[in-house]
Amino acid sequence: MIRSKRDVIALLMRTIKIMLLPPYPNPAPVGKIVLHVEKMSRLFYIFENKIFSINFPYTVIEGDGVLLFRSTHHSEINSAVTSNVLSVVETFNALDNREVFHFAEPISDICQSDDEFWSLFRELLLYEDGYIRFDHDEKNAKEKLHPLDHLDIFYSSSSTFKIGLHENSSHEHLLDLLDRNTECHFLTKIVK
Repeated sequence: MIRSKRDVIALLMRTIKIMLLPPYPNPAPVGKIVLHVEKMSRLFYIFENKIFSINFPYTVIEGDGVLLFRSTHHSEINSAVTSNVLSVVETFNALDNREVFHFAEPISDICQSDDEFWSLFRELLLYEDGYIRFDHDEKNAKEKLHPLDHLDIFYSSSSTFKIGLHENSSHEHLLDLLDRNTECHFLTKIVK
């Protein structure tokens, strides 16, 4: 579940780690990750009854079956960089600590060997993640209060809201909804 910026950052870093690996056939996949790069760049996580998507903030270069990820602030986001980000947000719990030095110390240590790290980490803290989730939620369905099929926009309890759907959706439908190169979708009922 995505409940905080830390969750988004950790998911993004773990996803890059997976994409850096050579293809590995999984006999029983539980879901699928799709990176869609055009005018918008988004990651889609596709499961049987749930699809969610976040903004992908990096440039992707593909060559000879190998992916290279670059940021405006970092020349190569590789496995070591993703591990460093994960250690700051998970191991050191830097985002949860009330003391500024507990936040700055692990970042400063990493910057000794990677002088681009702070710029990358700052970018992650400030980037607009654009979280959206399609849910087919039989367990919590309550007619119009919590429709069986709905979109959840944002992830934090203070800003999230639902948009009910009349039917189940697919990855292609959600991609079309978010793609700025396709025709706009319209809500059929607006609250006055």
